[in-house]
Amino acid sequence: MENPLCMVRIEILAVRAKVSSISTQGRQIMMKPLETVIEREAKQCLSRGYDGAVKIGATQIKLATKLLGDRWMEILREILSCRDMA
Repeated sequence: MENPLCMVRIEILAVRAKVSSISTQGRQIMMKPLETVIEREAKQCLSRGYDGAVKIGATQIKLATKLLGDRWMEILREILSCRDMA
């Protein structure tokens, strides 16, 4: 189990980034922003430098934890901290 303090920090970042939900599906983390469509500029900001481990669709963002390895929590925080999330 992850550190509860880290989980609270993730929840706070999610609220600030206007993410309506974060869930897991297998070895993927799924995020859905409050906005119904993720804008092109946000997609560019959110997908930089993650070597295909982060997939941005029209309405959700997926992180492949298997590809991110031990860095998945760090990458999740980076994405939630992106100013162009919504």
